[in-house]
Amino acid sequence: MLSVHGRYDRKLIVLNKAGQPVGPSNDVVIELSSFLGTLARNATLCPLDIENWKLLDTKQDLWDYTKEKYDIPEIGNRWTLKTIQEAWRRRKFDLKTLHFDAYANDQIRMEKKPDDVPTSQFKELLKYWNSEKFQVSLTSCCSLSASSPGANSSKCLLAAKLSSSVYTVIAIFFKLFPDRFGS
Repeated sequence: MLSVHGRYDRKLIVLNKAGQPVGPSNDVVIELSSFLGTLARNATLCPLDIENWKLLDTKQDLWDYTKEKYDIPEIGNRWTLKTIQEAWRRRKFDLKTLHFDAYANDQIRMEKKPDDVPTSQFKELLKYWNSEKFQVSLTSCCSLSASSPGANSSKCLLAAKLSSSVYTVIAIFFKLFPDRFGS
């Protein structure tokens, strides 16, 4: 992605009526999706210690930076931010799975903290994941899934079992070919 972040020319993005990228080629669409994933993993643009995407105050910066690298019509704003949001949420899910759930206590978790996550943000994540507020929301989410089987529980279970890279590829295909997947 250094080739995208470091370039000065903008690549054209062709959108369908729903504002989703469809061209000019699959390679450009995949490059755009990967680029948006790098933005979601940028701790300055998408801080991990923000609990809710709605509270993130850098969305305009994310859109402006995307427009610096790609010639994308304004109708693509919603899709762009939704794609970054999904990648940001996957990143937080992966961090919780691999660096919180996997270890017994916060001391070990801090020792195993990924290098690309700022210490201050990781501490805030640990504080949140250990909080009663989070534990209550987790409990109610699990009981809701158990009480309404088949609704979203199978999708949530599938997403939880898939690695984030496989999930990312699947998400890209769903976006590129929505008519083939009943969306």
